[in-house]
Amino acid sequence: MIKTIAAFLLAVVTLFSSCQEATIEKQIASYMIPFEQVGQTSFEEIANRIGDSDIVILGEAGHGDGKTYEVKAELVQYLMKEKGFNTLALEGEGFIDLELKNNLYTDLFPSADVSKWKPHWGDIVQTKGLVLDILHNDNFNWKYIGLEGYNRNISVHDFLYTALEKIGVDVSIQNQFKETYEKMNQFKEEITVEEIDFILQTISSIIENIKDESKNGFIKQALVNIKGGIEDYKYLDVLGGYEGENNYVNIRDKRMAENVIWHKKNNPDVKIIVWIANFHGAKQVQNVRYRENDSELYQSFKLFAEYLVDAFHHKVYSIAFISSSGEVKDIHVNSTLGQIYTPENALEYYLHQGNTSFGYLDFNEIKKKEPKLKQTTFNSMLLGYDNKPGRWLDVFDGIFYIKKNEPLKMAEYQIW
Repeated sequence: MIKTIAAFLLAVVTLFSSCQEATIEKQIASYMIPFEQVGQTSFEEIANRIGDSDIVILGEAGHGDGKTYEVKAELVQYLMKEKGFNTLALEGEGFIDLELKNNLYTDLFPSADVSKWKPHWGDIVQTKGLVLDILHNDNFNWKYIGLEGYNRNISVHDFLYTALEKIGVDVSIQNQFKETYEKMNQFKEEITVEEIDFILQTISSIIENIKDESKNGFIKQALVNIKGGIEDYKYLDVLGGYEGENNYVNIRDKRMAENVIWHKKNNPDVKIIVWIANFHGAKQVQNVRYRENDSELYQSFKLFAEYLVDAFHHKVYSIAFISSSGEVKDIHVNSTLGQIYTPENALEYYLHQGNTSFGYLDFNEIKKKEPKLKQTTFNSMLLGYDNKPGRWLDVFDGIFYIKKNEPLKMAEYQIW
């Protein structure tokens, strides 16, 4: 009898250990399509899954992931040269800057010079091939969309002042606006929230009242972006803090999406690749828990990709990029080297166990083969290498896995 009980207990322990080992993360990881190297074959696998999508979002877990930048740059070149994509939308680049780069609306900014424009990652070794194609290959008629409200290459104050005059605002208001706007841009003295709100209200009045005779309503879209850049500054830098940063996220993501929607609706036949962080490419970030002490934060967010899905439905395909080892270093000059740490309960831990340098996880295929997994919660580091529980299969369409990442490397060659 004692032997029977002991055998039973041993069986229970063995079964429990087996269940513990066979985690959801391990089950999901087993679906990875391995690539020994990145190239035509691996990109074909991804292109087949993208199918007839008109907008493809390529994310990154961090803005200092050198190997991710290298793979993304090669994938962008492949999709644009081989699969008919012809427009590149860029996080970190100004909307007006890139409309001028497209040789449009230059009459509205006569003093602007974007002839030497390059992406903010244009001096990175890992993106050299793509950057040279963007800047120097005249065989391509590629177009660009800047997602941001700020502009790195041009001044917009004359454009604003001209618009203000056109709507017939009282001269005293015009002078107050110019004085306050210049104070904000000079950073010589602290500006108040009330002064920023005056600038925002005045630009809102311009948007509401100006007669926009430009092609495709560019003037109003430009004004919306200028206003948006100032809103970013207000919430992120002037107000700051937890609440300010969260407001900034929602305002910025909506505007970034509106820039893509505006471009696509004015150019219905374009096929767009978006270069952006994984976070903004999340289709349903509400399915992810932020942190133990603030588990509901993401419930209040509507991000970039979600707006695009609302506008274009199944024509939007979102790919997150992630690594399980290596070092990364942010693109900013003073950033420090960081080590990627993968906890044992993360999906990436099990991807790392696979004997492959690269791979692709097709979340849509997993949901078709295992419908019960659709609502299953599992852990992943997809949002900034921070391991979080979520129903991830509905957050992205797929994951491009890079086993070992590397820091961004600054180029020693001259782009121009």
